[in-house]
Formats: sequence, C-alpha cells, structure tokens
Amino acid sequence: MKRIQVVYLSLLLFLSCSKNGGDSTGTVEISLPIVTTAVVTNLTDNSAMGGGSITSSGGANITAKGVCWSVEPNPVVEDSAINSGTGESSFTATLSGLQDNTTYFVRAYATNSAGTAYGNELSFTTLSEPAKVFLGDVTLSTQQEVDDFGNQGYTEIAGGLIIGDFIEENSSITNLDALSGLTSLDRFLVIKSNLALTNVDGLSNLAVVKDGISIERNSVLTNLDGLINITSVGNTTTSVGKDLTLRSNPKLTNIDGLENLSVIGGALVIYENDDLTDLDGLSNLTSIEGIKDNVVNGGVSIEIIGNESLTNINGLSKIATTKGSLKISKNSSLVNVDGLSNMTNVPGTVQIDNNDALTSLHGLSKLVSIGNNLIINSNSALTGLVGMDGLISIEGNLEISGNGNLTDLDGLSSLSSVQGALILFSNTSLQHVDGLIKISSFGPSGSWSSIMFNDSLTNLSGLSNVTSMGGLRILSNPLLTNIDGLTNLVTLSSDLEIRESVFTNIDALQNLTRIGGSLRISDNPLLTNLDGINNLSAIEGIDVLIENNEVLKDINGMGSLTVIVGSLTISSNPELTNLDGLISLSSIGGSLKINDNILLSDLCGLQTLINSGYSGDYDVISNLYNPSRQDIADGNCNN
Repeated sequence: MKRIQVVYLSLLLFLSCSKNGGDSTGTVEISLPIVTTAVVTNLTDNSAMGGGSITSSGGANITAKGVCWSVEPNPVVEDSAINSGTGESSFTATLSGLQDNTTYFVRAYATNSAGTAYGNELSFTTLSEPAKVFLGDVTLSTQQEVDDFGNQGYTEIAGGLIIGDFIEENSSITNLDALSGLTSLDRFLVIKSNLALTNVDGLSNLAVVKDGISIERNSVLTNLDGLINITSVGNTTTSVGKDLTLRSNPKLTNIDGLENLSVIGGALVIYENDDLTDLDGLSNLTSIEGIKDNVVNGGVSIEIIGNESLTNINGLSKIATTKGSLKISKNSSLVNVDGLSNMTNVPGTVQIDNNDALTSLHGLSKLVSIGNNLIINSNSALTGLVGMDGLISIEGNLEISGNGNLTDLDGLSSLSSVQGALILFSNTSLQHVDGLIKISSFGPSGSWSSIMFNDSLTNLSGLSNVTSMGGLRILSNPLLTNIDGLTNLVTLSSDLEIRESVFTNIDALQNLTRIGGSLRISDNPLLTNLDGINNLSAIEGIDVLIENNEVLKDINGMGSLTVIVGSLTISSNPELTNLDGLISLSSIGGSLKINDNILLSDLCGLQTLINSGYSGDYDVISNLYNPSRQDIADGNCNN
C-alpha cells in the first residue's frame, strides 16, 4: 500500500513540471530598469526640481533611483547626483548648489541588480542671481575698504564707484579681487592715484558703466585686462561726462582689456601714459558720440596727447566721424596716423602738433571736410602733406606752423574752400604754396591770414586765384622777393600788414580796392614805392602806418585814397621827399602824424585834407620841413 502512494506522488510531481514549459531549472531573466526623466521645474538661480518615473523594474527590485546632472551632456551618477530612495514609484529631487545663469543637462536614473539605467536627457538654465544693489556713490580709499565692500556681495551700484585716494593721492590698494561680483554701475567709474595697483582684474565681471570711465595717476598699473566685458562707456541719452579718460598712468603698456568696447558716449582722452605703445585695444571701437566737458564750440572728441612711447594709433581704424575735434599732440614716437584711415569728417578742429617722429599723414586720405580749424604745427620730421589729397573744405582756419622739414603743401591740392584764415608760420623749409591753387578766398572779417618767418619761401603763386581775404600779414620771409601770387586780390575785410620784407615793390596788389581794417607798411628795407595800391580808395580801420621803410621815395600809390577812417602816421622813412600821393585824401577820422622823415620837405599833398576842414590832432615834427596846419592852408606847404 505504501509503495502505491509513493508512485502516485511521483507521477503528480512529473506532470506539474511538464505544465510549466519543461524548464526544469526554475530561473527568471532580469534586465535593466526603464526610466523616464521628468521636466525640470521650480528654477531659481541656484536650484531646480527634477525627477522621473520607472516604467519597468526589469524584473528585480529597484535599489536606487534619482537624478544626476552636469554642465556637460550625458551626465551619470558619478557626476552630481541625488538619490531619491528605492522602489518603483515616481520620484522628485531638488538639485542644489547650482551656478546662476548656467545651462545644465539632467537625466533620471534607476538601479536594480542588473545595473543602472538612465532616462532621456533634458537641459535647463538656472536663473540669474538676483541683483544686490547699493544705493548711492561708493568711494574706496584703502584695501580694507575694497575687501569689506566686496564681501557684502553687491552686484550693482546705483551710483558711481571711486577707487583711490583723491585727497592724499597715495592709496595703497593692491588689488580689486573682492569686487568680482560687480556687474553694473549706474554712473561713473574712477580709478585714481593708486600707488600699488598693478591691474584691475577684480572688475572682470563689470559689463555696464553708464557714465564715464576715468583711470588716472596709477603709478604701477600695467594693463586694463579686467575691463574685458565692457562694451560701452556712457552710452546713454546725453554725452555729458561720458568720457573714457586714461591719464598719467606711466607703466600702462597696453589697453587690450578694452577690446570689446564699441561705443563711447563722450570723448576719448588718452594723455601722458609714458609706456603705452599702441591703441590696439580699441580696435572694435566704432563710435565716439560726445565731446569733452560738453564744450560745443571747440570741444574735443578724441585727444591723444603726450604718450611718449606711442608709435601708432591703428586701434582707431573703425572710427569714421566724431562729434567734436580731433587732437593728436606731443606723442614723440608716433610715426604715422594710419589709424585714422576711415575718418571722413571731423565737425570740429583737426590738430596734429609736436609729434617729433611723424613722417606721414596718409592716414587722413579719406578726410573730406573739417568743421573748424586744421592745425598742423611743429612736427619736425614731416616733409609733406601727401595723404590729405581728399580734403575739400575747412570751415575754420588753415594753420601750418613750425614744421621745420616741410617743403610744400601739395597734399592739399583738392582743397577748395577755407572759411577762416591762412596761417603759415615758421616753416623753415617751405618753398612754395602751390597746393593751395584751388582756393579763391580766405576768412571773414576779423580773421588774419599770416605768412611769417618761412625762411625758404620763394613765391606765393599758389594764391593766384584768391580774390578776397579777411586780413593779411606778410612778415619776415627772407627769400620772398615779391607777392606776385596776389595779383587777383580785390578785397581785404580786415588789416593789411607788410613788414620786414625784401620786396622792392607791391605791384601785385594793383587790383586791391578796399581794406576794411588798417594798413601797416613798415620795416621794409628795399621797398621803393607803394604803386601797387594805386586803386585803393578807402581804408576803414583804426590806422594807416607807413614807417621805417629805408628807401621809400614816394607814396604816389596812395593817390586814389580819399578816406581814412582812423589815424594816419608816416614816420622814419629817410628817403621820402614828398606826400603827393595824398592829394586825393579829404578825410581822416583820427590823428595825423608826420614825423622823423629827414628828407621830407614837400607836404603839399595834405592840402585837400586841410582845406576840407580836418580838425583832428596835427603832429608834424622832425622832418626836413614841418609846416603848420595854417601854413598848408595858406599854400606854404613845401620848402
């Protein structure tokens, strides 16, 4: 009976195993979990909410689940991760310790006995850190003050920032590292009078300065690399106080830290930075929108002065125009102005002076108009003005002075309009002015054109098309023997002065009919007559002076003169014998002085004047004959 029971049980066991598919081992297959990454929510500047859901456990228990993240794609648990426990339920997790304004990649993960599986990858960007704003201006005079302010975590200053000691001018600040959180200034940035500050790297996150930047008198400052994120200075609705000023930083070798700067709302001032060799850091600067100190007339937009090691200004090559004047002065190593190659218009003055190594002005080849004066003075190596061939108009004066090696003005051959005066002063090698041949007039009333102390100047032929000027002074040009280039001059609205010349005559002035100012002819040792002004009928200035002309024998050229508004003085002309040239003169508004003409014995030329009732001061002395007013009226006018 027992044997029958055993056989029965064995048969049941066999049948049971056969119904389970014939697998006699009983092993179940395990796989990786399947997980889905949840959308990231609850973003802040340093945290976010992530999570996921498990759609398959893989046939085994979930022993870990959570979220991992990284700033690089495909994050894994070995990167940053947070564990949200076990089991197959959906989960969330807070990602903390994140950087503000940063993009992260995130994946959910789940782990079972087969390993760790990752969900789909998502990305998110944290919010910017909320600004912490200081209200008002900030002045930091010591390193401790810099560090203490920086430790308060301000990101913006609703005012200006001054770094340095303005009173004692001996600040010992060594670094600005504590200010690395600053991103914006509502007003100005001033870094001044720091004896130990070598760099401004602590300002590397500063991107906005709404007013000007002034960096001055920092004894050992070598670079401005810390300003790398600044793209504009003072680019607001007004240009007042929006200047970029770099002044008297003797160890500043470069300004490459300004390479992202594109706009200056005020002026650009670079002054007396002894070791600065170039302006390459301004290579992306395209606009200078203001003028220094908001001076409308004569205000400067670009001022590059006294930088002893500066060899070029190529960093200004993207500037096409300014709002004010351009001044490049006293840069003793500057050899060219090629950095101005895109400049087409300057509304103010262009002044290039005292640059001892300057040999070329080719950089001004696109300059067409100047709204005020053109001043080229005391550039001792400059031999010509070639490169200014495109210049057509100057609304102020043309002043070229003290350029010892300048031989000609041919580079101005396209210039056709000068609204102000012509000033040629002490250009000792200048031989001619042919480059001015297209100009027909100079200057309004009150402006003086001056041609003085040009030791090599031989002729004025380049002025042969000039018909009118303001005033004209010709003085001490020892090789200029005539003024034949002035043959078409008709009107002077101000004074005419010819002094210390070697002219024998002034016949080229034969078409001159009016002088709106004074006439002064003095100290001309070879001048024999005044016949060149024989068509002049009126002199409207305060005086007429004929003095110290050693061989002047007569003044017959004044024979058409009827009116002198001011005074008349004829003095110290030792060979003058008569005044017949004044016979048409009927009116003098001022005094009459005839003195120290040692051969003058015939004053009958004054009869018309005296008989017309002249009642002004009469001073006739120290001539060979000195008749009284009554003598002349009575006909006793010669001896």
